[in-house]
Amino acid sequence: MKKKVKIEVHSDFIQISFNDVIKNHTVICEFVGLNVYQLVLNKITVINSKNTHADISSTELRKINIHTLIKRSIKLINAYISLDNKSVQSKINFTYQPDLDYRKLLTEVHKNTDKKDRKTFLAKFSYVYIQTCLSYETNITTVLANNTGYSKSYIKNIIKEAFQKGYLKSSSKGISGGHLSSKTINCLKQ
Repeated sequence: MKKKVKIEVHSDFIQISFNDVIKNHTVICEFVGLNVYQLVLNKITVINSKNTHADISSTELRKINIHTLIKRSIKLINAYISLDNKSVQSKINFTYQPDLDYRKLLTEVHKNTDKKDRKTFLAKFSYVYIQTCLSYETNITTVLANNTGYSKSYIKNIIKEAFQKGYLKSSSKGISGGHLSSKTINCLKQ
């Protein structure tokens, strides 16, 4: 019996293969390091996994929800790295640290905590926002409002401020998320 998911670590990329997305085909996602805290999809490939001829229809291709596949892949890669961090870090040529404490940062950006420095708050909130986008399929604003104690409208304003002040960048229109900027990464490293 074939495994549903296979993770391979190479020097320049991390590859994850899914055998459960399309029947008789393997979907391969290749990720490269975007920054210290994020991976980005570099390439997606669909390969016939049978030795015989197998047709693939456009209907089957539409079954691939790339956004969900990326979220699932990054979660699996992070779990794999947390199991064997030293081995993975020795194999890859880029720096990737998925072990920043999400729960701790969530409590630090909570409504009831003292926020002395707005820059540090926006950097921490940006990281929490990106990780929340990877973890939930539902409305991200609602999830953040429930976890931080802020209202939904205030959460939207913080996200907008983080984008305007350069803590988050290049979010695709209509898709929650984005990328942490170098400004955010420098604040988080301190």
